[in-house]
Amino acid sequence: MTVRHVYNDDNDNYLHFTAPGRRHQAVSTLYGMLLGITCDGNVSDEELVALRKWLDDNRHLKMQGKYKDLFQVVGNLAGGRQIDQETVSEMQFLCRSFAAEFGYYDEGTQAVQVLHGMLQGIIADGVVTTEELRQLQSWMDDHEHLANCWPFTETRSLVADVMADGRIDEEEHERLLHHFQLFGNRPGQRSVATQSTVTGICALDPQIEFAERTFCFTGRASETRSKLEAAAIDRGAICRPSVSKKLNYLVVGADGSECWAFACYGRKIEQVMEQRQQGATTVICHEHDYLDAIAE
Repeated sequence: MTVRHVYNDDNDNYLHFTAPGRRHQAVSTLYGMLLGITCDGNVSDEELVALRKWLDDNRHLKMQGKYKDLFQVVGNLAGGRQIDQETVSEMQFLCRSFAAEFGYYDEGTQAVQVLHGMLQGIIADGVVTTEELRQLQSWMDDHEHLANCWPFTETRSLVADVMADGRIDEEEHERLLHHFQLFGNRPGQRSVATQSTVTGICALDPQIEFAERTFCFTGRASETRSKLEAAAIDRGAICRPSVSKKLNYLVVGADGSECWAFACYGRKIEQVMEQRQQGATTVICHEHDYLDAIAE
Protein backbone atom coordinates (compact mmCIF):
# COMPACT_ATOMS: atom_id res chain seq x y z
CA MET A 1 0.00 0.00 0.00
CA THR A 2 1.33 3.43 -0.92
CA VAL A 3 1.46 5.89 1.97
CA ARG A 4 0.67 9.45 0.91
CA HIS A 5 0.80 12.77 2.70
CA VAL A 6 -2.45 13.52 4.49
CA TYR A 7 -3.53 17.14 4.76
CA ASN A 8 -6.26 17.60 7.36
CA ASP A 9 -7.39 19.85 10.19
CA ASP A 10 -5.01 18.21 12.65
CA ASN A 11 -1.86 19.26 10.82
CA ASP A 12 -2.92 22.47 9.03
CA ASN A 13 -1.15 24.64 11.59
CA TYR A 14 2.00 22.53 11.39
CA LEU A 15 2.02 22.71 7.61
CA HIS A 16 1.61 26.48 7.79
CA PHE A 17 4.82 26.84 9.79
CA THR A 18 6.79 24.35 7.70
CA ALA A 19 5.61 25.61 4.29
CA PRO A 20 8.74 27.68 3.53
CA GLY A 21 10.98 24.73 4.36
CA ARG A 22 8.92 22.35 2.26
CA ARG A 23 9.00 24.71 -0.71
CA HIS A 24 12.74 25.17 -0.49
CA GLN A 25 13.35 21.43 -0.06
CA ALA A 26 11.12 20.60 -3.03
CA VAL A 27 12.95 22.99 -5.36
CA SER A 28 16.41 21.91 -4.18
CA THR A 29 15.47 18.29 -4.71
CA LEU A 30 14.13 19.08 -8.19
CA TYR A 31 17.38 20.83 -9.08
CA GLY A 32 19.31 17.75 -8.00
CA MET A 33 16.95 15.47 -9.92
CA LEU A 34 17.57 17.48 -13.08
CA LEU A 35 21.31 17.10 -12.60
CA GLY A 36 20.94 13.36 -12.06
CA ILE A 37 18.49 12.75 -14.89
CA THR A 38 20.50 14.64 -17.51
CA CYS A 39 24.07 13.82 -16.50
CA ASP A 40 24.29 10.91 -18.94
CA GLY A 41 22.95 13.02 -21.80
CA ASN A 42 19.75 10.99 -22.18
CA VAL A 43 16.26 11.23 -20.68
CA SER A 44 14.29 7.99 -20.58
CA ASP A 45 10.57 7.39 -20.17
CA GLU A 46 11.22 6.25 -16.58
CA GLU A 47 12.97 9.52 -15.82
CA LEU A 48 10.02 11.48 -17.20
CA VAL A 49 7.84 9.45 -14.82
CA ALA A 50 10.07 10.61 -11.96
CA LEU A 51 9.45 14.23 -12.94
CA ARG A 52 5.71 13.59 -13.07
CA LYS A 53 5.93 12.14 -9.58
CA TRP A 54 7.66 15.29 -8.36
CA LEU A 55 4.83 17.32 -9.87
CA ASP A 56 2.25 15.15 -8.11
CA ASP A 57 4.05 15.18 -4.76
CA ASN A 58 4.35 18.97 -4.87
CA ARG A 59 1.07 19.90 -6.52
CA HIS A 60 0.26 22.11 -3.48
CA LEU A 61 2.86 24.56 -4.86
CA LYS A 62 1.30 24.80 -8.30
CA MET A 63 -0.68 27.97 -7.70
CA GLN A 64 1.83 29.74 -5.47
CA GLY A 65 3.23 32.81 -7.22
CA LYS A 66 6.40 32.23 -9.19
CA TYR A 67 6.10 28.48 -8.79
CA LYS A 68 3.55 28.57 -11.60
CA ASP A 69 6.39 29.17 -14.07
CA LEU A 70 8.42 26.29 -12.70
CA PHE A 71 5.43 23.94 -12.81
CA GLN A 72 4.70 24.90 -16.39
CA VAL A 73 8.25 24.18 -17.53
CA VAL A 74 8.50 20.90 -15.60
CA GLY A 75 5.03 19.92 -16.76
CA ASN A 76 5.96 20.51 -20.40
CA LEU A 77 8.96 18.25 -20.05
CA ALA A 78 7.19 15.58 -18.01
CA GLY A 79 4.33 15.61 -20.49
CA GLY A 80 6.60 14.06 -23.07
CA ARG A 81 7.89 17.02 -25.04
CA GLN A 82 11.33 16.60 -26.50
CA ILE A 83 13.95 17.64 -23.96
CA ASP A 84 16.71 20.00 -24.97
CA GLN A 85 19.49 21.78 -23.17
CA GLU A 86 17.62 25.09 -23.28
CA THR A 87 14.69 23.60 -21.36
CA VAL A 88 16.98 22.00 -18.79
CA SER A 89 18.91 25.24 -18.36
CA GLU A 90 15.66 27.15 -17.87
CA MET A 91 14.51 24.78 -15.16
CA GLN A 92 17.86 24.87 -13.40
CA PHE A 93 17.89 28.67 -13.54
CA LEU A 94 14.42 28.82 -11.96
CA CYS A 95 15.48 26.40 -9.21
CA ARG A 96 18.61 28.40 -8.41
CA SER A 97 16.76 31.69 -8.39
CA PHE A 98 14.11 30.36 -6.00
CA ALA A 99 16.73 28.93 -3.66
CA ALA A 100 18.64 32.21 -3.61
CA GLU A 101 15.48 34.25 -3.07
CA PHE A 102 14.01 32.26 -0.20
CA GLY A 103 17.21 31.18 1.54
CA TYR A 104 15.35 29.05 4.09
CA TYR A 105 18.13 26.50 4.62
CA ASP A 106 21.83 27.13 5.01
CA GLU A 107 24.15 26.31 2.14
CA GLY A 108 25.20 22.96 3.56
CA THR A 109 21.68 21.63 4.07
CA GLN A 110 20.62 22.88 0.66
CA ALA A 111 23.56 21.12 -0.97
CA VAL A 112 22.63 17.86 0.77
CA GLN A 113 19.09 18.28 -0.54
CA VAL A 114 20.48 18.71 -4.06
CA LEU A 115 22.58 15.56 -3.57
CA HIS A 116 19.46 13.71 -2.44
CA GLY A 117 17.66 14.80 -5.62
CA MET A 118 20.65 13.92 -7.79
CA LEU A 119 20.65 10.37 -6.44
CA GLN A 120 16.91 10.17 -7.15
CA GLY A 121 17.48 11.36 -10.70
CA ILE A 122 20.24 8.86 -11.36
CA ILE A 123 18.22 5.94 -10.00
CA ALA A 124 15.01 6.95 -11.81
CA ASP A 125 15.56 4.56 -14.72
CA GLY A 126 16.95 1.77 -12.53
CA VAL A 127 20.36 1.86 -14.24
CA VAL A 128 23.53 3.52 -12.96
CA THR A 129 26.16 4.21 -15.63
CA THR A 130 29.82 5.13 -15.43
CA GLU A 131 29.07 8.51 -17.02
CA GLU A 132 26.50 9.25 -14.32
CA LEU A 133 29.03 8.35 -11.64
CA ARG A 134 31.66 10.56 -13.26
CA GLN A 135 29.23 13.48 -13.21
CA LEU A 136 28.33 12.70 -9.60
CA GLN A 137 32.01 12.58 -8.67
CA SER A 138 32.57 15.93 -10.39
CA TRP A 139 29.70 17.48 -8.42
CA MET A 140 31.06 16.10 -5.16
CA ASP A 141 34.54 17.38 -5.99
CA ASP A 142 33.00 20.84 -6.28
CA HIS A 143 31.32 20.46 -2.87
CA GLU A 144 34.23 19.39 -0.68
CA HIS A 145 32.81 21.53 2.14
CA LEU A 146 30.32 18.70 2.70
CA ALA A 147 33.12 16.30 3.65
CA ASN A 148 32.22 14.32 6.78
CA CYS A 149 28.52 15.12 6.29
CA TRP A 150 26.16 12.20 5.88
CA PRO A 151 25.39 10.96 3.23
CA PHE A 152 28.05 12.85 1.25
CA THR A 153 31.01 10.98 2.76
CA GLU A 154 29.45 7.54 2.32
CA THR A 155 28.28 8.27 -1.23
CA ARG A 156 31.68 9.55 -2.30
CA SER A 157 33.42 6.55 -0.74
CA LEU A 158 31.11 4.09 -2.47
CA VAL A 159 31.39 5.80 -5.86
CA ALA A 160 35.19 6.00 -5.61
CA ASP A 161 35.37 2.30 -4.78
CA VAL A 162 33.14 1.33 -7.70
CA MET A 163 34.95 3.60 -10.16
CA ALA A 164 38.45 2.48 -9.15
CA ASP A 165 38.66 0.20 -12.21
CA GLY A 166 36.53 2.41 -14.46
CA ARG A 167 33.71 -0.09 -14.82
CA ILE A 168 30.60 -1.23 -12.92
CA ASP A 169 30.17 -4.97 -12.46
CA GLU A 170 26.93 -6.64 -11.43
CA GLU A 171 27.70 -6.74 -7.71
CA GLU A 172 28.79 -3.10 -7.71
CA HIS A 173 25.65 -2.08 -9.58
CA GLU A 174 23.54 -3.80 -6.94
CA ARG A 175 25.39 -1.92 -4.19
CA LEU A 176 24.77 1.36 -5.99
CA LEU A 177 21.07 0.58 -6.40
CA HIS A 178 20.75 -0.24 -2.71
CA HIS A 179 22.49 2.96 -1.68
CA PHE A 180 20.72 5.34 -4.04
CA GLN A 181 17.31 3.91 -3.19
CA LEU A 182 17.84 4.86 0.45
CA PHE A 183 17.24 8.46 -0.63
CA GLY A 184 14.43 8.05 -3.13
CA ASN A 185 12.79 5.06 -4.73
CA ARG A 186 12.06 4.76 -8.41
CA PRO A 187 8.44 5.67 -9.16
CA GLY A 188 6.26 2.63 -8.55
CA GLN A 189 8.99 0.82 -6.61
CA ARG A 190 9.16 0.15 -2.89
CA SER A 191 12.20 0.59 -0.73
CA VAL A 192 15.03 -1.93 -0.96
CA ALA A 193 13.83 -5.20 0.51
CA THR A 194 16.89 -7.39 0.52
CA GLN A 195 18.98 -9.09 3.14
CA SER A 196 22.03 -6.93 2.47
CA THR A 197 22.50 -3.20 2.53
CA VAL A 198 25.35 -0.89 1.75
CA THR A 199 28.44 -1.08 3.88
CA GLY A 200 29.07 2.24 5.62
CA ILE A 201 25.37 3.04 6.05
CA CYS A 202 23.60 -0.16 7.03
CA ALA A 203 25.80 -3.01 8.17
CA LEU A 204 26.03 -5.98 5.84
CA ASP A 205 24.40 -9.03 7.49
CA PRO A 206 25.00 -7.70 11.05
CA GLN A 207 25.19 -9.95 14.08
CA ILE A 208 22.52 -8.51 16.35
CA GLU A 209 22.60 -9.28 20.07
CA PHE A 210 19.89 -8.20 22.49
CA ALA A 211 20.85 -8.89 26.10
CA GLU A 212 21.77 -5.59 27.78
CA ARG A 213 22.19 -3.89 24.39
CA THR A 214 20.64 -0.50 23.60
CA PHE A 215 18.47 0.08 20.53
CA CYS A 216 17.03 3.15 18.83
CA PHE A 217 14.66 3.17 15.84
CA THR A 218 14.28 5.67 13.01
CA GLY A 219 12.18 5.92 9.86
CA ARG A 220 8.86 4.37 8.93
CA ALA A 221 8.91 0.60 9.29
CA SER A 222 6.63 -2.22 8.19
CA GLU A 223 5.69 -2.76 11.86
CA THR A 224 4.77 -0.14 14.43
CA ARG A 225 7.68 1.19 16.42
CA SER A 226 6.07 0.02 19.68
CA LYS A 227 6.05 -3.59 18.38
CA LEU A 228 9.67 -3.37 17.26
CA GLU A 229 10.71 -1.95 20.62
CA ALA A 230 8.69 -4.54 22.53
CA ALA A 231 10.43 -7.34 20.63
CA ALA A 232 13.83 -5.99 21.66
CA ILE A 233 12.80 -5.45 25.29
CA ASP A 234 11.40 -9.01 25.50
CA ARG A 235 14.87 -10.23 24.57
CA GLY A 236 16.62 -8.24 27.27
CA ALA A 237 17.45 -5.08 25.33
CA ILE A 238 16.97 -1.44 26.27
CA CYS A 239 15.27 0.97 23.86
CA ARG A 240 16.15 4.65 23.70
CA PRO A 241 14.25 7.45 21.95
CA SER A 242 17.43 9.26 20.91
CA VAL A 243 20.99 8.62 19.82
CA SER A 244 24.00 8.58 22.14
CA LYS A 245 27.59 7.42 21.90
CA LYS A 246 26.70 4.38 24.01
CA LEU A 247 23.97 3.25 21.62
CA ASN A 248 24.58 -0.25 20.26
CA TYR A 249 22.12 -0.40 17.35
CA LEU A 250 20.23 2.12 15.25
CA VAL A 251 17.53 0.33 13.25
CA VAL A 252 16.49 2.05 10.02
CA GLY A 253 12.91 1.49 8.85
CA ALA A 254 12.49 0.02 5.38
CA ASP A 255 10.23 2.84 4.20
CA GLY A 256 12.24 5.80 5.42
CA SER A 257 10.47 8.66 7.20
CA GLU A 258 8.30 11.59 6.18
CA CYS A 259 10.34 13.89 8.43
CA TRP A 260 13.46 13.15 6.35
CA ALA A 261 12.00 15.37 3.65
CA PHE A 262 12.92 18.54 5.49
CA ALA A 263 16.65 17.86 5.54
CA CYS A 264 16.82 14.95 3.08
CA TYR A 265 18.69 12.73 5.48
CA GLY A 266 17.84 11.08 8.79
CA ARG A 267 19.03 13.19 11.70
CA LYS A 268 19.53 10.12 13.88
CA ILE A 269 21.64 8.53 11.16
CA GLU A 270 23.62 11.74 10.78
CA GLN A 271 24.26 11.83 14.53
CA VAL A 272 25.42 8.22 14.56
CA MET A 273 27.76 8.81 11.62
CA GLU A 274 29.27 11.83 13.38
CA GLN A 275 29.69 9.88 16.61
CA ARG A 276 31.25 6.91 14.79
CA GLN A 277 33.87 9.29 13.41
CA GLN A 278 34.63 10.13 17.04
CA GLY A 279 35.02 6.49 18.06
CA ALA A 280 31.47 5.31 18.76
CA THR A 281 30.70 1.73 17.74
CA THR A 282 26.98 2.01 17.00
CA VAL A 283 25.82 -0.42 14.32
CA ILE A 284 23.33 0.94 11.77
CA CYS A 285 21.16 -1.94 10.64
CA HIS A 286 18.26 -2.28 8.24
CA GLU A 287 14.80 -3.20 9.48
CA HIS A 288 14.86 -6.45 7.48
CA ASP A 289 17.98 -7.64 9.31
CA TYR A 290 16.39 -6.69 12.64
CA LEU A 291 13.23 -8.66 11.78
CA ASP A 292 15.36 -11.65 10.87
CA ALA A 293 17.13 -11.41 14.22
CA ILE A 294 13.94 -11.38 16.28
CA ALA A 295 12.54 -14.24 14.23
CA GLU A 296 15.40 -16.56 15.19
